[in-house]
Amino acid sequence: MSTAILFAHGIVGTPKHFEKYIKLVPEDWTVVNLVLKGHLGTVKDFGNASMKEWKAQFHDELKKLTDTHDRVFIVAHSMSCLFSIEESLEQKVEAMFLLNIPVWARVTPRLLKSVSQIYFNRVNESDPWVIAARELYGIGMDRNLLHYIKWPSRYFELFSEISYARKFISEVKIPSYIYISTKDEMTSPRGAKYIREHGHENMKVTELEGSGHLYFTDEAWETVLGDFRKFIIER
Repeated sequence: MSTAILFAHGIVGTPKHFEKYIKLVPEDWTVVNLVLKGHLGTVKDFGNASMKEWKAQFHDELKKLTDTHDRVFIVAHSMSCLFSIEESLEQKVEAMFLLNIPVWARVTPRLLKSVSQIYFNRVNESDPWVIAARELYGIGMDRNLLHYIKWPSRYFELFSEISYARKFISEVKIPSYIYISTKDEMTSPRGAKYIREHGHENMKVTELEGSGHLYFTDEAWETVLGDFRKFIIER
């Protein structure tokens, strides 16, 4: 039985996010670690991409895998969790492993702190939250603010996508392992309660205490990677 697994990062993210997970995937599985358009490029590259292109790219890659494999799994972070939910209703997906799905977005002081330190290259090397944000940031650095002129449009598209995808959560019936950090700087932790109340019984929600959107405590990593081993072994 042929098996594939699709990894997909979040907005301004990087495929590097999934390095620890990919090491655990069986060697005979097909692994695709998606790079969304505009990521791993320049600030202008990102601004010139769009939500429509990202969704189409995710759809096309997943379609290739479902057309050529007996089973397909999805592992997604943040924005790509939204694509996963929508596509799982249209394409044959075996199960999903979703990290910090943005049921609602938010901006916290910790997020602003990390962004400012990274932008001005004044990172506190003793702050694991900022270090994680820097390591998993998927866009080249650029001090010219004019080059960011299209960025607000990308985020407005994201907010719209969050609202759009949220209404489909109750329709997902396939096994879905969902992890939501209680201290997430970018997405609201109340998403955990929403999914428990509106999601199918096949949705297993785990809250990661003391962790953020990109930074995971040692305990959180132990939980997530332990569950990921089960996620792939039990299938």
